[in-house]
Amino acid sequence: MPDRCGEETVSIRQALPAEEERAAELIYGSPSAEATGIAGGARRAAALGAGLFRAGAGRTPNDDLLLAFRGSRALGALLGRPSDGSFRPSRAGALRILPSILRLYAPWELPGLARRAALRGRLDFPVPRGSYHVVELHVAQESRGLGIGTQLLRRAEARAREHGCARINLTTSLTNPARRLYEREGYTELARRTIPGYEAITGTPGRAFLDKRL
Repeated sequence: MPDRCGEETVSIRQALPAEEERAAELIYGSPSAEATGIAGGARRAAALGAGLFRAGAGRTPNDDLLLAFRGSRALGALLGRPSDGSFRPSRAGALRILPSILRLYAPWELPGLARRAALRGRLDFPVPRGSYHVVELHVAQESRGLGIGTQLLRRAEARAREHGCARINLTTSLTNPARRLYEREGYTELARRTIPGYEAITGTPGRAFLDKRL
């Protein structure tokens, strides 16, 4: 059902296959300082994230890919899924973008990229079985502050209930301004992880795991 956003109606629905490119643009087109630091630049971060997304790395057949539209323009995207507690990133997907990685990085830059990616991996949290995990939530920069993120998050909570999940969760950097949205919507921090030196690379000391009972 459409929701109101300012003076215009916002509708939210599952993305069609032909709309996945727009979803990739929304999610990865304006990379965070954290992603930029790990990738070694904003252009590289955008290309890496979108490439992995298109290759299917980090995705499952049970994913919900929600888009928020105002008129015919998609202005926000959310990727979420019910968790069975056993998700592992797809190596096949990562291998499919290896040629792209080799175009973005000189051979001598690859060890540094691998070290930074390994640091980021140490900040991952196990997702409890039977919960619903919001993997990505992004709104186009020109449309932030209009409530689109709130509407996407609430639609994800509705999807979580449809999947039979009693909890919904997400991870975010400790310096992410969107954390105010999550806390306003009832999410609480259950755990956080930091790594010495991570802030110098990414602008944030670590990440937090936030959870909400439905």
